[in-house]
Amino acid sequence: MAAAPDPQETPAEEEIITYELSPEQEQTLNKTFLLLQKKGTKKKNELDERDVPLLICALGFNPSDTLIHDIIEKAKSRQSAKITHGFLDYPYFEEAFAEAFTLRRAEFDRHSEEEILAALQALTPSDQESLEPQYLRKLLMDTENGFSYEEVDNMTRTFKDKDTGLLWHDDIAEVLAHDGLPLIL
Repeated sequence: MAAAPDPQETPAEEEIITYELSPEQEQTLNKTFLLLQKKGTKKKNELDERDVPLLICALGFNPSDTLIHDIIEKAKSRQSAKITHGFLDYPYFEEAFAEAFTLRRAEFDRHSEEEILAALQALTPSDQESLEPQYLRKLLMDTENGFSYEEVDNMTRTFKDKDTGLLWHDDIAEVLAHDGLPLIL
């Protein structure tokens, strides 16, 4: 028979953990947020969910859709119902971002140009320095967790050389390794 709980015992209080950003990260986020705010709005702390990727890119990161979705959902779970649909309460976004940045740091880090070049060379037949767009499309879409047609189409349009129609390894690696949008204000 299980012992009855002691009425003198009180449940442990839930520990609240706060995650902090560096002063530079906070400053960049805040300045970027101010640029994104709608002029004349009465709701000064509302952040359009569609602007979340841009805010994170302003810090030099290129977040995955999953990571963006998780940050948005975490912020939504903490805010009041008074926030306009499709918007986040900025302080809750900042908290959710800081938490994700602390707990999921590896998902924010980019690979170096050398690592990306090595991966592209491993995908390329023989010693070529470029890929045919159709070949890359097949590789990226024919996997268990493959990219969508739209994602691959955007990628090939972005990297396709206008003169040759090829996707050059060094061009792809440079952009993927450095594609953050450092904001200088």
